[in-house]
Amino acid sequence: MHGRLLSKLASSGCRGPVIGRDHPDYDNARRVWNGLADRRPAAILQAQSVDDVRRAIDWAAQSNALLAVRGGGHSIPGLSTCDDGLELDLSELNSVVINEEARTVDVGGGALLGDLDQALVPRGNVVPAGVISHTGVGGLTLGGGMGRLSRAFGLTIDHLAGAEIVTADRAVNWIDIYSDPELFWGLRGGGGNFGIVTRFRSR
Repeated sequence: MHGRLLSKLASSGCRGPVIGRDHPDYDNARRVWNGLADRRPAAILQAQSVDDVRRAIDWAAQSNALLAVRGGGHSIPGLSTCDDGLELDLSELNSVVINEEARTVDVGGGALLGDLDQALVPRGNVVPAGVISHTGVGGLTLGGGMGRLSRAFGLTIDHLAGAEIVTADRAVNWIDIYSDPELFWGLRGGGGNFGIVTRFRSR
């Protein structure tokens, strides 16, 4: 499976690099914050576009491979990585775009809290979040998101206004309370594994 997955990814036209076990950067690329999660994926795709995410879902399904999604890599149970499957690293999808008029911010699925704070705080804005700058925005948001501002402003997930999500059929969907209230409810605490969020919009 390892060789088949690697060859499929390498020939799929991904913009981001595909890192296999014989790559010199493999050990560094597979390392996550929780050192107890010392796992060895068959391949790591460092996605550089939403199309890369779609291809990863497609090739993982075709290879019958486990797919792990890594944002900041802080998952305590080690869900950011896996053994013998595909690790999809979103760290390059880390853009932060502020809409001053709407008072919202669009954040890439691989952005860290430090990226978010560096963009917002100098402008006098904030999204309530955690306290460790190298935590991923994605994992923190979808997990609820508690920090020093929670008592005053609520959880991070309370400020989610919409999200771009790639579902298992490789469709790219924009969801919010108006376009898809059921899936939006699911992302905001109704469950997990609905898809891969590539962009968050927060108030």
